[in-house]
Amino acid sequence: MAILLLYTLYQIIVKNEPIEFLTRFSFWAPASFIVISLIGLSYSLNLKDGLGAIERQLPLLVFPAILSQSGISRGQFKTLQKVYVVSLVLMMAILEIRTIWLLSHSKEHGFLTYFFSYYHTYENLTTTYLAQPVYIGAYIVLSNMFCITIIKEKSSNGWWFYLFALLFGSFFLFQLAARSSIILNFILIPLYIVYLFYLKKKLILGSVLAMGILTASVILFSTSGFSKLRMQWIVKEFQSGNIYQVDPQSRLIIWPIALDIIVDNWILGVGTGDAEDALISSYKSRGLQALFENKLNAHNQYLTTIMRHGILGIIVLLLNFSIPLIIYSKSHNPEAFLFTLLIMGFFLTENVLGRAQGVIFFSLFHSVYLTTSFGKLTHENSSIWNKLQSRINRYR
Repeated sequence: MAILLLYTLYQIIVKNEPIEFLTRFSFWAPASFIVISLIGLSYSLNLKDGLGAIERQLPLLVFPAILSQSGISRGQFKTLQKVYVVSLVLMMAILEIRTIWLLSHSKEHGFLTYFFSYYHTYENLTTTYLAQPVYIGAYIVLSNMFCITIIKEKSSNGWWFYLFALLFGSFFLFQLAARSSIILNFILIPLYIVYLFYLKKKLILGSVLAMGILTASVILFSTSGFSKLRMQWIVKEFQSGNIYQVDPQSRLIIWPIALDIIVDNWILGVGTGDAEDALISSYKSRGLQALFENKLNAHNQYLTTIMRHGILGIIVLLLNFSIPLIIYSKSHNPEAFLFTLLIMGFFLTENVLGRAQGVIFFSLFHSVYLTTSFGKLTHENSSIWNKLQSRINRYR
């Protein structure tokens, strides 16, 4: 990222290229998170945490600036997709080899029993990369989308590899037992397949294929003991009269607390650095010991953004999701549309912009899709609002 930024600065300063990214929607949409964080810092009591939050969000400034300035061609994006898929397959293969190696030194009986055991799924499967399963799960869902895109292009060589990557990635999700990623993969991949067959006027065939994938996924899910157990926790949380007894660190306990904080600070929010402090204070006052000791955040990017920034947070979220969804649907870009839905689902269960694993993933691909969708307008109008209006009018 630093190298790309330096190259962009070189092009602007040394070669005197005009600074174009400041007039582009593809820059300002992601960068708006940084803008409101700077505003929120001005009335934040915890400046240390506020500055830390802004530092973690710097990719939201860097990637959009680089891509909006230099642009990205369709061919470059296709290369990026292939490199991304291959890299992810290599990562999963390394983790699987590690699991099999541990299997060979275990006293457990039965290959599949051990392979799906509690010891080599979820966090233990990913310790080599020091990444949380939910983030790797999101990477895999996007990789699966890329695989479908590449496979549908009949001219693509080695399509069988991408079919293998799709199956391998879906299988790996169950070992991760990342609930949100499994559910999103359940929904988005069949939707993508049905849409592609619909374009070819083979909706029934596409629906049958999608149902077959869902059925196979359910069978695989029932084989994975840990995945099944984690889903059962969700059911128990909804059925139980006391969620805290089922899972004292449940999001279903945290979210109502976050909503109470939002109601009390709905105009400006509590400030960029004070959202976690407000939550921890509420945990303590309500006697929620497990939440207080672990200092858990909201595990929901929507709630965190609105807690911090109030009305401005709502505006930025709408800017980054509603406008792109409209443009992607009008321009028939299903992959970009589904990526946005993936991020929206991802935001529901994680503070994505609070970790490097999430913010780099979001900022890179969000910027890429925005650049490829809005890039052609950059030489037609100098004003960002004229560009946006031009694109909207085009599809009326």
